[in-house]
Amino acid sequence: MNKILELINVSKHYRDGEDLLHVLKDIKLVIHQGDRLAIMGASGSGKTTLLNIAAGLDRPSSGTIEFEGEDIYKLKDNKLSILRNQKIGFIFQSFHLLNDLNVRDNVALPLLISGKNIRVAMEEAEKTLTLVNLENKYKSLPHELSGGEKQRVAIARSVVNKPSIVFADEPTGNLDNPNASLITSLLIKLSHELNTTLVVVTHDNEIADKMDKRLTIQNGTFTD
Repeated sequence: MNKILELINVSKHYRDGEDLLHVLKDIKLVIHQGDRLAIMGASGSGKTTLLNIAAGLDRPSSGTIEFEGEDIYKLKDNKLSILRNQKIGFIFQSFHLLNDLNVRDNVALPLLISGKNIRVAMEEAEKTLTLVNLENKYKSLPHELSGGEKQRVAIARSVVNKPSIVFADEPTGNLDNPNASLITSLLIKLSHELNTTLVVVTHDNEIADKMDKRLTIQNGTFTD
């Protein structure tokens, strides 16, 4: 399989007064196209920081992140933004839908940002919403949806641009058990159907068990 993402000696620290708080310590990780990877760890272990850095949302203190062979943090900000828009999908625990936009418009937004014609963007959004079984919710506003439905909208938004990789940060953290199971199965199903690499941060063993691989992070470094 082709290597899609590599983290090389990645560290992250924050200054706390005169002290340095080391969140990540010399992380090394290779992810290949089609991988389905769970990253596990307790709260404060560094897993969300790792995900944000890998996805181009937060710069490391040191080290290199290569996406498809290119050091993403050597890119100018506008080119990094284009990369995130076109090649990377992100799913958050708290959905991050725009409350003033209906479901279809929320999903179409990444396409519109990338310059797609509005008619094409809406058609693609509708097709993608069908994949997550929300074809009857196009015109609904986020406040009219259940938690599980909101997360399905967020999933549709993350894959509408057909990204190479999707990062999911505790995607079931705000859901009850039946919805959590449904969302996990849907993520894996779409990953297979769209040939999209999937990296999920979670503390839930049931989710991790459904992935192809798992890694555990503790005190800023991998333990396995």
